[in-house]
Amino acid sequence: MEMFFKEFPHPYDKQRKALGDDELGLDPLQTKFWFQNKPTQMKAQQERHENALLKAENEKLRADNARYKEALSHATCPTCGGPSVGEMSFDKQHLRLRMPD
Repeated sequence: MEMFFKEFPHPYDKQRKALGDDELGLDPLQTKFWFQNKPTQMKAQQERHENALLKAENEKLRADNARYKEALSHATCPTCGGPSVGEMSFDKQHLRLRMPD
């Protein structure tokens, strides 16, 4: 039925009946429901696949973020060698920028 579905996703009653009766021994109603449910199953499978990809990407971004935070916690100012902006309060940083060297 999978191969038939790829060619004819919306078969006529006669096609469904012939497929179910002749090839698989299924009741016509079973065959009808199978063709009705197949698109939903395919969509769910596609969504699971996409969710797995997004989850992996999210985990990678979280790891990158943690690595960057760690690097920034040990960063120093390239100009003066002092602590980076993140380690200094806003007021101290503002005063430091205003004071001439």
